[in-house]
Amino acid sequence: MALILMDATTPKLQTRCFNGSLGGKSVETRESVDSRCNSGVALDADRRFRTRPGSERSTRHATGNGEPARVSESAAPGTLRELDAKMNGIQRSYELGKITDERLLHEFRAFYDTDPALASQYNAWIEKMPRSYSALLARGIYLRYLGKEARGSRYIEDTSRQQIELMSTYLAKAMRDYNASLTLTKKPLLTYHAILAVTMLEGDDDLARRMLNESIRVDPRNFVVRYKYFATLQTRWGGSLEQMLDFEQQARAAGLSDAQLKYFANMLVVERRWVQTGGRCCK
Repeated sequence: MALILMDATTPKLQTRCFNGSLGGKSVETRESVDSRCNSGVALDADRRFRTRPGSERSTRHATGNGEPARVSESAAPGTLRELDAKMNGIQRSYELGKITDERLLHEFRAFYDTDPALASQYNAWIEKMPRSYSALLARGIYLRYLGKEARGSRYIEDTSRQQIELMSTYLAKAMRDYNASLTLTKKPLLTYHAILAVTMLEGDDDLARRMLNESIRVDPRNFVVRYKYFATLQTRWGGSLEQMLDFEQQARAAGLSDAQLKYFANMLVVERRWVQTGGRCCK
């Protein structure tokens, strides 16, 4: 039975955008904060309207080399079958323990491309293989990035209602694909990762925690979902240094490697700087 995580037809983002409190604060993009803090780790914009290229891209530093697969805007049916076999094969390799969750995420980075011409190919892929885990996940990722692109990277007061509504539309479509993908493979880790990314755009902390818990259930030592969740615990997004320190200890107890824990340590350095300066370090 499918795990329905939220009603993808409900315009929650639009409602929260215009009815929720922003506390009178300006919203910064991840790029603007990152460049001033020079931290080398992923930071977020406003918890409800984040524009982050996010943990997905920052995590690639911990992955292996090699170019991921691509969706061609003029792909023939045979090419789509080859792509499907490749991506589902990569998913199976992860489930069998042959590749890490970091490598898995690296391979699916191919679908961050927001070229509008690719939409028809994603649709054709799913039409031909409607129960393909990778096809549904890939289109969901593509739609989510279209949503982020539609929202833009300006402060919230400089972002139009039309942009937010368009983002909401794309994210609702992405959630339908994510929900449909959940029962199609044994360890849908990247679906949990992707839904967590949606919660970072809409500010759904309960759903974010559920995605973390589900990721740990299917892969107790996974890094990529933990690291994305860790970013939501920063003080500026409603968390605290204490919460981050506690979560870092949980990650350490789970047996993450020293290289992986270094990413947590780097973000803690930035958090301490933020707390000590009252946020002035990154303004």
